[in-house]
Amino acid sequence: MSEIKEQVQAFVHRYLEVNPEEKAVIVDYALRTWQPLPQSVKYLQFIGVVATGKTRAAMVMYAICKNPLYPAGHMSPRALVSMMDEKYPCTLILDEFDSLNHLVTGKVLEFGDEGGKRLTRSIKQDNGTFEVKMFQTFGYKVLCSYAKFKNPAIQSRCIPVELSHLTRNDIPPVLGDEFEKDSVAIQQALSAFYGEVPALAH
Repeated sequence: MSEIKEQVQAFVHRYLEVNPEEKAVIVDYALRTWQPLPQSVKYLQFIGVVATGKTRAAMVMYAICKNPLYPAGHMSPRALVSMMDEKYPCTLILDEFDSLNHLVTGKVLEFGDEGGKRLTRSIKQDNGTFEVKMFQTFGYKVLCSYAKFKNPAIQSRCIPVELSHLTRNDIPPVLGDEFEKDSVAIQQALSAFYGEVPALAH
């Protein structure tokens, strides 16, 4: 096992409570984001009720994935699509997916799993006419939700990881300054290993 993989495993183990098989899935998924995009991708889906660590899982993935995009809760669907296109290829991380605009985010998931697909949108010009623009939404995605998707097509594209309430006493109950420092360190280690510019800025 490579040293960088061991470092990522240790980071995940320190801050997230999952079983060994799920930890292996999480680490493997994160490391894939640092490699060239394949023709198609799966989405990593964290599922759990309130207070099972979905936001924590999202923050952990933000620290270990390449070029993460973690949109703020107030970001409009249009801004989300535009930012994905600008940051392409990015790893989109959507926390509290159940409360987001399903029409737009559903389209992002529908068109985001294969390299040949593009999301189109009509943009109004200054002269009053409309121009159809294509947006790139393809890439790895981390989704946090209360339950599996009712849409079987979208659910089939997901790798589910089911979360439960914390039982380990060695996991910090709150992610504070130490987590921030460790996040920067692991992102720098990954960037150095893969020859990339660190994406985190604190």
